[in-house]
Amino acid sequence: MTRGKIKEIMSIFQDSNLEELTFIDSNLNFRIKCEFLAQLIDKNYKYFYGVFKNCMDVYFQPWDEENFHIVDVNEISKLELELLNVELADNGYIKIYVNCNQRFPGGNWLIQCKDLIIFDEDLREMNLLQLIELSEKYWYLSDKAEG
Repeated sequence: MTRGKIKEIMSIFQDSNLEELTFIDSNLNFRIKCEFLAQLIDKNYKYFYGVFKNCMDVYFQPWDEENFHIVDVNEISKLELELLNVELADNGYIKIYVNCNQRFPGGNWLIQCKDLIIFDEDLREMNLLQLIELSEKYWYLSDKAEG
C-alpha cells in the first residue's frame, strides 16, 4: 500500500482515540475508538482495529520537547493519543499530529511501515473505499442534522 493511502485511511479517523498499541514481530496492532463511524456499521460498535504491517520505525515526539522521542509502544499507548491530522513526512514516515491526555499537551506520532489493514469491531477487514463511504455518510448525516 502506498504511503498516500495509509495517510488517507488514518485521516478518516480524525478526532478518534488510539488505544492498545502492541507489537507482534514487525507489525504494530492497535485499537482506535471512533464511535461516530463505528456506530454507522452497528449501533453497538465503538471501535476499529488496525495493523501497521512491516514497521521499520515508530516513535512519539512531543511538541514542546523536540529532541526527546518515545520509542516504547507501551509508553506511547499510555499517552492516550487523539488523532488530529495526518501528513506524509520525510524519509518514508507517516506523521500523525495528536493531542495527549497525559504528560504532554501533544506531539507527532511518526510511523514508517509498508501497509495498513483496518478491521471493524467484528474483525471484518475494511478497504479504503468502505472507510471513505462511512466517513461521507457520517458527514452527510451531520450536515443534514445541522441544516
